[in-house]
Amino acid sequence: TVPELIAILQKNDPETRTYAINALLGIGPGAKDAVPELIKMLSSDDFHTQYWACRALGAVGPEARSATGELIRCLRTGVTSVRRNAAAALGNIGPDVGQEAADALVDALADKVQPVRQNAVIALGQLKPLAAKAAPVIERMLQEPSKFTPRATAAKTLWQLDPESKTPVEALFRDLAENDEPWVAAEVFGEIKVTDETIQRLIALLGSPNDWTRQYAAVALLEIGT
Repeated sequence: TVPELIAILQKNDPETRTYAINALLGIGPGAKDAVPELIKMLSSDDFHTQYWACRALGAVGPEARSATGELIRCLRTGVTSVRRNAAAALGNIGPDVGQEAADALVDALADKVQPVRQNAVIALGQLKPLAAKAAPVIERMLQEPSKFTPRATAAKTLWQLDPESKTPVEALFRDLAENDEPWVAAEVFGEIKVTDETIQRLIALLGSPNDWTRQYAAVALLEIGT
């Protein structure tokens, strides 16, 4: 199937080409032979084509590392949706993207658009240990009282980069108390290492007068499990 889809990519038919890229996205790692053509799609004048090409390359994973340079360019210069998907693709390809990609993702933490920042945060968590210099940046992001910071996602990444930091847990508790995407915070509690003190604080939140806080404190305990 992949050679037939590659042949479609080489035709000048943007709509059909988009469907072919979507098919390659669904095939994932098995579409590695299409990587050279997908890289070409990143230079398309059609941002929809760039958008889907980023996603397809991310789905291929480590075998798409030759796309790193073009993905960095898309992360820095693309429209919002392209920047967001380029960040995710670099994370999915993994540490083989190298330090320049990690540095570009650190720069993307200052992007004006929240979904771009969020995907950059997630990607940096996937690039450990290349992303070490991101830890202090994410630490500052979490300590700022901003609704524009993807706190729960950033907390998980900071914990991955610096397990000794106390900031991630405090940020997650703020999300539960302030009802800022508490469902995400509850899930992250189940993914990071928590202490007995953390569990006791979650139990105390079961007595909160706020319905959402009680509900997601219970979900957090469920996610933590035994």
